[in-house]
Amino acid sequence: MIPGTTTDYSLTPLSCDKVQFAGKEAFVGGASDGTIGAAAMRYRNPDTGALSFQKAWFFLDDDIQHVMISHAQTTSADASSTAPLISVLDQKRHAGPVLIDGQPLAQSGNVSKAATLWHAGVGYAFPGGAALSVDFGPRAGDWGALGISDAGTAQADLFAAWIGHGRAGGAVLELPMAYTTFPATSADAFPAKAAAATQALKTVQNDASVSAVYDAAHRTAMAVFWDAAGGEVAVRPQDGGVPPVTIRASAGAVVLYRMDTGEVTVADPTQSLGSVDVTITPGDGGGGARPKGLESGSRTVSVKLPSGGAAGRSVTQTLS
Repeated sequence: MIPGTTTDYSLTPLSCDKVQFAGKEAFVGGASDGTIGAAAMRYRNPDTGALSFQKAWFFLDDDIQHVMISHAQTTSADASSTAPLISVLDQKRHAGPVLIDGQPLAQSGNVSKAATLWHAGVGYAFPGGAALSVDFGPRAGDWGALGISDAGTAQADLFAAWIGHGRAGGAVLELPMAYTTFPATSADAFPAKAAAATQALKTVQNDASVSAVYDAAHRTAMAVFWDAAGGEVAVRPQDGGVPPVTIRASAGAVVLYRMDTGEVTVADPTQSLGSVDVTITPGDGGGGARPKGLESGSRTVSVKLPSGGAAGRSVTQTLS
């Protein structure tokens, strides 16, 4: 139950002869302009190869994190498995009330369409609802069973929460999906923050080709282009103040675009590219002036990427 992981739970047991693996995918990394950022990972189980998925984390202004999980697949090796496919939100000491949709939870349980979760200063919002499981209470463990310690049995009050996506052997997985995390947020402040973020954040696209989000409160678009050949995504703000734009990348990359400043930040998660061309094209409608740098129409920036020990680092250019 490691926070932040997505796993076919219990299908990869730990054993003394299997303590490390080489990864099977090369697409892992992120981009940041120093204030906001995005990280992405394409994953395939390095032991069984049965589970694969793509996952992106968007670190937005106001310390909000938007997580997207897309394109999960299980192979025939899982066909008869009843193991749950889950994404772990958190596991830590249980401290105070657990609130689901604003109501305290009296005991551990499952909720089929939870909209929000809050515990110990961290909140979560699930647009469209999520299959949420929460477990809390006293747990005991024997240190001697894990190694040579003679400390004996220890007990702790623990909390864990995770999202269910179906079962590993299921024909239909409840994916793709997205959720938003609010760290360092009080129970009183969380409902207003969650409502504002739900209004401002839009999952633009989340599939095998592109995972992208638009933050209307800060007029920022972020996208992960998963394909080696790049791709494009259409961002339609629908906030009345910014016309739509199309963002194209010539190769697989993470791209951040601030509409108010014209700043474009790019990084290569594969750490193998020499450059990436990013083209941003304004569309019609939406009202308001075109974003900075697009007053005369489409603009392309050719971003030269660092190499050697600096490979994978972010580069920021301004449309002009």
